[in-house]
Amino acid sequence: MAGGVLALAASMSLAIEPQEPYEPVSPPLVGITPNNLGLQGTFVSTDVKLARQELPPPALQQPNLTTSSTAWRGERVNLQVALWSTNGCGHLRVEAHSRGAFPENIQPHFIRYTRGEGGALTPDILDDATLLDLPAGTTRPLWISIDVPRDAAPGDYQLPFAVAANGAKKLSFQVKLQVLAATLPVPHDWTFHLDLWQNPFAVARYHRVKLWSPEHFAVLEPHMKLLANGGGKVLTASIVHQPWGTQTYDPYQSMIEWIKQSDGTWRYDYTVFDQWVEFGSKCGMDHQINCYSLIPWSNRFRYRDEVSGDYRDVDANPGTQPYEEHLRPFLRDFCEHLKKKGWFERTHIAMDERPLPVMLKLLAFLKKEAPGLKVASAANYTTELSDDIADLSIAIRDGLHLSPEALSKRSASGHFTTFYVCCVPDKPNTFMRAAPAEAEWLGLHAAARRFDGMLRWTYDSWVADPLQDTNHVNFPPGDCFIVYPGGRSSVRFERLRAGIEGYEKIRILRAAAARPTASPAFADAMQTLEVTLANINFEKGQHGKVEAEVQAVREAIDAAAREMVP
Repeated sequence: MAGGVLALAASMSLAIEPQEPYEPVSPPLVGITPNNLGLQGTFVSTDVKLARQELPPPALQQPNLTTSSTAWRGERVNLQVALWSTNGCGHLRVEAHSRGAFPENIQPHFIRYTRGEGGALTPDILDDATLLDLPAGTTRPLWISIDVPRDAAPGDYQLPFAVAANGAKKLSFQVKLQVLAATLPVPHDWTFHLDLWQNPFAVARYHRVKLWSPEHFAVLEPHMKLLANGGGKVLTASIVHQPWGTQTYDPYQSMIEWIKQSDGTWRYDYTVFDQWVEFGSKCGMDHQINCYSLIPWSNRFRYRDEVSGDYRDVDANPGTQPYEEHLRPFLRDFCEHLKKKGWFERTHIAMDERPLPVMLKLLAFLKKEAPGLKVASAANYTTELSDDIADLSIAIRDGLHLSPEALSKRSASGHFTTFYVCCVPDKPNTFMRAAPAEAEWLGLHAAARRFDGMLRWTYDSWVADPLQDTNHVNFPPGDCFIVYPGGRSSVRFERLRAGIEGYEKIRILRAAAARPTASPAFADAMQTLEVTLANINFEKGQHGKVEAEVQAVREAIDAAAREMVP
């Protein structure tokens, strides 16, 4: 473009945008001065949530158009800009200077509002709109993501960009970025075991496409790649009808058709299951498949009767003869199918918070009928199943009772041990009402307690229209999903991703500290990091206000990285 300016339209979709929830501004406007007419802006912390229908607090209205940051190679740097106008601006847009460092790696997203706790407008959606109007007396947050190239030379970089609007003076911003010599691997190779349950049925319903059609997979692709690029490791597959009943707005259906034939024998149609696994692998989700579930919440299994064509249900409890007679032929056929496809080693039969006596019955049955088939489970008990669950996730509060020795033993056996949050605890969590730093805290908590990662029960179990309202009839707003339709990320997801990057950094630093070449200065910096990490614990985190602890860990990581010998 003229003037050496490159518009970032290529990174922001031109799709027609849905109407954003809006509330009229109630005059008189607070904070109007001659100095804040027209387009105004400033860098603000990513810990700040900016109200939509009012101007930023006076403390945030001081113009700060330059900020500094430190990054590893391969890291994503997140920044936030507050934009506001007392008299309104049209066609708000972002531009980047081609003379700046790696401009193609700067991704701007206007943050859209949706209704959260109590119906309040909450900034969370990282939108792909290229142009937005800025009504008088309102604020528009802007999220800037900078993906530092893994081959960038260590050193100092200048990354300029501008925000313009029709009839307003352009605002020129500057990011001063120090790139360290340390390098993060690509997200596919991160060791953090991230398990966010996917709900492709919600995606089909929202986008009004037929399940498993080419159109369905087309809208799923950016959505699933977003998860893979955030470190997602586990593909969610539903192998029975409604494994969780109807707790989500869009209940899960079975990806495997169970068919009782006219002679009483069974046949299983894996067409959809195979499509889903192959598609997930194509999107980068090729580490693990968790199949829900052989203990559905209703203990009910649906099948299709080949003679009548009707769907029927079998009620069967684990440990009973009807259960084993119904599941035995399936398990044998399923294992054979997985082995033919080359998926047996990464497939887990997965359970969710099932009582211990029931789990013990299932495990005994699986050992007999499907030897070698791995098991995953979210549980609120700790050591009783430690040797039998390959992927065990403990409720964050109960994880306090899991000793470092138990974690080490499971790791030595090749097992994953993670923690999970769900509709509880209130803090720390990823609800709409949560402080943004709480999401990042979760990844750092895994590093502090030496968990292998974390689980959260929903990636995308959307309510009717999450772009308008995130409230669910049974769960806190935002509990059921952390991203939005159309492949849109969120502030919550990006902060969660930042915490996972922190985990990976700590893993790399700890490995380097164990080498005999580690310098005394590096050893001292690592000791400071470990002391700082000790403050990332649930006893403190459950009270909220985790921003200072998260920032302290960030600074300790960078200090250690500067002393690390590559």
